[in-house]
Amino acid sequence: MSITIEEAQIIYARSSSVIAHFCDELNVVKHINDRVSWDPNRAEMSPGEAIKALVINLLVKAGTPLSCQ
Repeated sequence: MSITIEEAQIIYARSSSVIAHFCDELNVVKHINDRVSWDPNRAEMSPGEAIKALVINLLVKAGTPLSCQ
């Protein structure tokens, strides 16, 4: 199946997308969730997902001091 230029969707891969991909390739979420006790019924997100979000946020804003974030 081929698509035309008009049908193509442009996706801008910024640093957060690249960092998220590396976290996924390294199975960061699974490794953390396997080592931490937590109750999925009481949490909105798993500890692994929370750590992944923190890592992405810290690395994307690496040029900004933590006191200014």
